[in-house]
Amino acid sequence: MKTKKISILFLVAIIVLLSGCSINNFKKNKPPEQNQVKENPPVLNDKIKKFETVEELKKFIKENQANPTATELFSVREGMMNKTVAQDSAGTAPASGPANEASSDFSKTNIQVAGVDEADIIKTDGKYIYTFSNQKLNIIDAFPVESAKIISTIELDAQPQDLYLDGNSLVVFGQKYTSIKPLGSTEPALEKKLDGSASREMLIMPNPQSAYTFFKVYDLSDKQSPKLLRDIAFEGNYFDSRLIGGYVYFITSKYSYSGDNPLPIIMRNGEVVAADEMPSVYYFDAPYSSFNFMTVTAINIKDNSQKENGQSYLLSSQQNMFVSQNNIYITYAKNFDENKVAMETTREVVESKLSPKEQEKIKKIEAADEEVISKEEKLYKINLVISQYLASLSLLEAEKINQEVTAKTKEKFRNLADELEKTSIHKISIDKEKVEYKNFAEVKGQVLNQFSMDERDGFFRIATTKNKSWSQFIDEKEADSYSNVYILDENLKQVGALEGLAKGERIYSVRFMGKKAYMVTFKQTDPLFIIDLAEPANPKVLGELKIPGFSNYLHPYDENTLIGIGKEITEDPSGRVMAGGLKISLFDVSQADKPVELDKYVAGDTGSDSVALYDHKAFLFSKEKQLLALPVSLTEKTKEQPWGKFTFGGAMVFKIDGKKITLKGKIDHSDNGKAGNVESLNGYSYYDNTVKRSLYIDKTLYTLSGQYLKMNNLEDLKPVNSLKIKNEEQGSQPKYHPELDGAIVN
Repeated sequence: MKTKKISILFLVAIIVLLSGCSINNFKKNKPPEQNQVKENPPVLNDKIKKFETVEELKKFIKENQANPTATELFSVREGMMNKTVAQDSAGTAPASGPANEASSDFSKTNIQVAGVDEADIIKTDGKYIYTFSNQKLNIIDAFPVESAKIISTIELDAQPQDLYLDGNSLVVFGQKYTSIKPLGSTEPALEKKLDGSASREMLIMPNPQSAYTFFKVYDLSDKQSPKLLRDIAFEGNYFDSRLIGGYVYFITSKYSYSGDNPLPIIMRNGEVVAADEMPSVYYFDAPYSSFNFMTVTAINIKDNSQKENGQSYLLSSQQNMFVSQNNIYITYAKNFDENKVAMETTREVVESKLSPKEQEKIKKIEAADEEVISKEEKLYKINLVISQYLASLSLLEAEKINQEVTAKTKEKFRNLADELEKTSIHKISIDKEKVEYKNFAEVKGQVLNQFSMDERDGFFRIATTKNKSWSQFIDEKEADSYSNVYILDENLKQVGALEGLAKGERIYSVRFMGKKAYMVTFKQTDPLFIIDLAEPANPKVLGELKIPGFSNYLHPYDENTLIGIGKEITEDPSGRVMAGGLKISLFDVSQADKPVELDKYVAGDTGSDSVALYDHKAFLFSKEKQLLALPVSLTEKTKEQPWGKFTFGGAMVFKIDGKKITLKGKIDHSDNGKAGNVESLNGYSYYDNTVKRSLYIDKTLYTLSGQYLKMNNLEDLKPVNSLKIKNEEQGSQPKYHPELDGAIVN
């Protein structure tokens, strides 16, 4: 008991004395996503200041490096680059018609917002299919299906991630690591001005080895000989993007660990962009802890002579993004540092008990010039004085101080309840090449994914989960998880809130549809909440349905019917709840106060999985065709393998008519029931034979795995054609493999 009572004092001593022997090191080694707040956290305002020189920016970063009272950095990138493009091909890509007409009946990428396209690993225009195989982009003449073949291949020098297709413009992007030399000089100097007035000889020094995101635009007028129009590389990692009206809004991030080379650089055609094309940089007058430049760039892929524009700002690595036709909303989790609060409280309690000599020492430390001793060094030295005092106390004295510190810390936590876990929201308006930062807000809890956000009639709607707290300073009855829905106006001012939903559970999926939100939470059963958002200032729960299992993804069948895909649940002999097989549900929500599960289909046992549970682009649905196709990997329990033995890898195809879900059949991509070797693509670990995507053209269903593109008749699922797309020698024609075309039809 005595050891437990003095845990706070031990915590302070350990942090100060044992974590690399410095508070500075302790803070620097914390992951960048931890954006701490203090007791009265700084509030960002809309007053944005401008750094006049690079040296000013570098100084600011160094002075604020690992500062514990962090908010965020903001900077603006304008008027960037690209006066020339690859292969002397500047200008709008010309259009031309294909030799054989495309089908007008074909599926597109499953997107969240109409008119806002999302990048994917496969695209089609109704005749051709564009997809990757390792570091190759294959262009497949896919219609008519009987003569489908690869007609050209683009060899890439790095791993592609996703692509966009807009008429005859094809965008391919991905990640690579490279060492680069600056343009025109072996010893570049940092440019002194940030207003674009410098000469081209004043260059930005690149980091010698960095991650870069490449962005290439091809002209597809001649499908057999695509022409590279634009080749850009952004220093940093790819985050997300959207395509709206011929413009790709492309988001990358670069974390700056020091003030030496803070700005993310850009390369065109392998050469570093000169300093006179670098952006002006803006910031909020608030302290910072880390400097992760998140860059949003607008790129016109129809007119490659137009310069790119964008913005950069600091965000945590725990981010999600929602994009409407006119705005980008970038969110990230902002967590509370309880260790820091305990340390601050300990200082408040102990400082008055220090000797006059020790108090005078602290005053001298605080008064020292920050050019000589940094804020972090001051914090370390002050806490060292306090920890030495604590170490000199008797056990009885330590227990007394501990009781006082604990009581005051708990009181602070009660006053800071709304600050313990928050989501920060940044709103950025977009209009063609214009990208403009608008507003900032915070709400309680954390966002699950992009479907937890929505915009309608100028209002931003967001659903969050406040996760269970394990802090020793929070009473157990106040520590449980719950979920919330917030409505913010166009200025991100909160106008409505619905808090405290589903205590003890967390959000598994959300779908905003018109004036309603549908939210699935889970602990042991699957509550489906129907929430009325017709009055933004007065959101309310209309109905709730509790059934076994949970849905990871919700998709509208129509305005009164929902499709849910997720997992069934089972109980082991001890009564522990476990995820079971894949579950597809059909919900009738026409009576909001009495939602009903119309039908369900469960496939496989524990261990069964689908890419579509976590990636909505793998979900293929057509109401008109009564079609639902899902990639699946199924397992079945056996005595030898109670955790599940792999039995099937491929696609499951259902007939769905708004009342019932009926399995039409399965399209097998496995080699005699084997999963195949593991490969990595797009951030997920796939098996070679795991289906990643499905699409249709006319009356044919195309399913893509790491090995094959298979083509089956939509009506009876009989095989029509198949291409092996992996490990084919360049220039060779893919062979038809009838033995691999098995379709299991009910």
